[in-house]
This record gives sequence, structure tokens and C-alpha cells, in this order.
Amino acid sequence: MAQATIDEKVYPPYKVALLVEVAREDGIPAEETLRDSGLDAAVLTQPGARISQRQLLTVCENVLRLSKDPAVALRAGRGIHITAYGMYGYALLSSPSTRDAADFAMRYHKLATPMANMRLRAEHNDAAWIFESAFDLDPLSPLYRFIMEFQFAVFLSVNQDMFGADVKPLSVTAVYPAPVHADIYPKHLLCPVLFAQPANELRFDATLLAGRPNLANPVTAAMVRETCDRMLAEMQTTTGIASKVHGILLQHPGQFPDIEQVADKLYMVSRTLRRKLDAEGTSYKQILSDVRKQLALKYLRETRLGVEDIAISLGFSDASSFRQAFKRWTDKTPSDFRPT
Repeated sequence: MAQATIDEKVYPPYKVALLVEVAREDGIPAEETLRDSGLDAAVLTQPGARISQRQLLTVCENVLRLSKDPAVALRAGRGIHITAYGMYGYALLSSPSTRDAADFAMRYHKLATPMANMRLRAEHNDAAWIFESAFDLDPLSPLYRFIMEFQFAVFLSVNQDMFGADVKPLSVTAVYPAPVHADIYPKHLLCPVLFAQPANELRFDATLLAGRPNLANPVTAAMVRETCDRMLAEMQTTTGIASKVHGILLQHPGQFPDIEQVADKLYMVSRTLRRKLDAEGTSYKQILSDVRKQLALKYLRETRLGVEDIAISLGFSDASSFRQAFKRWTDKTPSDFRPT
């Protein structure tokens, strides 16, 4: 999926709302926490409210500057729960397995108003989530440290919501030097913490990957993930150059223009378009696949078109090729999405 620019207002505001509440506990008025962000407290409670990453970053800077609690980011992170993530959170809670939840978390991470990029490493008995700041920040800066503290604490809180309060990391490593409040870390993260390390990692026992969340429910997971698919598709259509490619492809269902034709419509050469899409973390092939998936789900839910007709309308050579692609997209068959 395309990477939203730092100023595009496409993310839910729950992390900002949480930081406002934590700052209020420290005696900081909401208007001070939100200063220079272009947000006010009333907006944060509106269901359709959306914020940009820059607005979130501004709020983080304000909390860091105004709070007298050196552990405010750790405290805030431990105060968030998985249900605050809306449908993304419920999809994680109901995932049929831990490995499936991990895959979902990475693929749909844009729905979580990300402050850090993440990936999973699993080797033998050891596994780790590895985090990198989503912003271009100096790793030695207090703001970088604030974001990582928040990320470590959020991740622990979410994992305990999924697997129980007994779940604890084996260790945490951070790339930045030990801060003055380093002795507070184990209290919040429940494990040893090492600083000035090569990567930001939260390590845990790899056997956890073979388990399942306490509230695993494959039926609920499938239903909630359909909603997440729609949310991700909506975000896709509003961010970066990928959104323009997405829009062009949607204008021509069944006769999708190739990348050269799309580039021509955008007044650039295909090499430039490929480079721009790559910078946004996507490609023409991925966007075409997303558009086909989006249209396939729409046709299956909202029309009586047969699978053969849908296959042709999406540019597939036959129904078999379409079924194979659909299985790749959803791990289900087209008939699973027909209204009963």
C-alpha cells in the first residue's frame, strides 16, 4: 500500500486522544497538548475524524516538552489497549493464530496510525519485533526516544490484551544511549533493557508464535478483516502518487492501462513512475492487484454476476485464473463472499 505523506490526514486520532488524556493527568490542559497541531479536543471524539502524522508528531513534541514525568511516553503506551485501535484491534484479537495475527499486524499497520515501522524476526527459540521510527529523526534526539518508548510500551500492552497479563518480553534493546530515567524502564516493560544497541527490538519467546490469542475466532476475524480491507482501500485512494494510479485504474475496469499508459496520463515516463511508487513502498503491479481485489469484492457482494463474468470484467483470461488470484488475496473462494 502507498505510504501517506506526513501531512495527509488519513489516520484515526486515538493516539492523540490518549496523549491528551495522559497529559491531563499531569495537569496539562488539552489546548496546550494540542498547541500548533491544528486540532482541538472536540475533533478527537468525532467518528470520522482523521489526522496527519505531522499533527501526531507535534502533539508528541508538546507532551515531551510540557510533562514533568520522564516516563510519560512509557506510561502512555502502557495505558493504551487493543480495543482503542478499532477494527484493526478487533481483527488482531480474533485472529485464528499468533502467526496470523503477526502477519495481519504488519500488512495492515497503516490502520494503526503508525509512529514506527515494524518487522518480525524469528530464529530458533528467539523472536523479536524490530522497530524503526516512521519519521526522519536523529536517533539521539529526545523525540526519537519518546516515540520508541511509546512503541515498546504499546506493543507490550497490546500483546497482554491478546495473550494475557503473564506475557512478558525476554528483553528490550534500544539504539539510543541510556536516558537519565533508564532505571524506570523495567518497571514499565517488565524485562531487562539494554541501550546503545544496533536495533530497537522487543524480544520474546518464539513459542508464542505457535499459540493463539485468547479470543481467537476465525469467523469474527474474517468479518472484521473485510472492514479493514475497505478501510485500507479508502486510505489507498487518498495518499500520494499511488492514489492517482489507483484512481486511473478504477476508471478502466476490465481494460486496465499498462504502466506506460498510466505514466503518460500522469505526464511522466514509466521509469519515473516506478521510482515514485517504489519510494511510497508500492508498485504498479501491487496497485493493480489491489484494484482487482477491491472490484472483485464489490461485484461479489453487490451484483449477481457469475464468476466467469467477474473474471472477464477484471481482465483475467478465465475463471480459474481469477479463482487462484482471489484465493491469494483473501485465502477464501469467491462463493465465500456471496451474500447468503
